[in-house]
Amino acid sequence: MKREQRRYPRADAKWPVIINARDDLVTGQTINISAGGAFICCQRYIEEAAKVQLSFLDVPFLSPLPVMAEVIRSNIHCVENSLRPYGIGIRFITITKEDQKLISAVVSGHFKAQSIDHREEESEK
Repeated sequence: MKREQRRYPRADAKWPVIINARDDLVTGQTINISAGGAFICCQRYIEEAAKVQLSFLDVPFLSPLPVMAEVIRSNIHCVENSLRPYGIGIRFITITKEDQKLISAVVSGHFKAQSIDHREEESEK
């Protein structure tokens, strides 16, 4: 069994992003995110180990928040997204502590909201 290597919890979040990979702008959408990285479906292939600049679009509290990242997994097929069929796993490499805390707060808020929704569903039964 493979041991989980992530340091931060991830939350499902479908947020639009622009990825600047060697002066080539690629649109994408996060599938999940943590304070340490994200999984993104994008419109074009981006090679593993590439250094990219990621900008969040129309995301409350995070826009435009540019972040430098490294592609740690590439060529993952995004089955459910025909407009963005290429998946990449990224690790943030240049991010301020404040921006990292902001992403953590957004992820934490997501988990709190899920917990509240779950309790509401249970009380309705």
